[in-house]
Amino acid sequence: MIINEYIQPIPVTVQPNWPAILYVSVRSAEAIALRHLYALAEATKLRGDGDVEVRWVAIPQTWRPLNDQFFDEATMRQLSDEGRRLGADPKSWNTTAP
Repeated sequence: MIINEYIQPIPVTVQPNWPAILYVSVRSAEAIALRHLYALAEATKLRGDGDVEVRWVAIPQTWRPLNDQFFDEATMRQLSDEGRRLGADPKSWNTTAP
């Protein structure tokens, strides 16, 4: 699975309103979905229905955009290059749930 986001969102202070709460909920969805996928893979193995291997990669927690502008060309190119580098390196793929 390729996740085009940080798997652990960078902490932010949000206002106590529904859009902010929704933002926090959505940002947690990737990690929750991955945990469910790992649970399904384990259940499949325990039932004897096959051995499913789950691998995932996400934007490294150490990566930071060049600036705060949305869809900045230089930042997007830098992120694309980082994604290609990570995807090509088998050691970059995680094999355990976040």
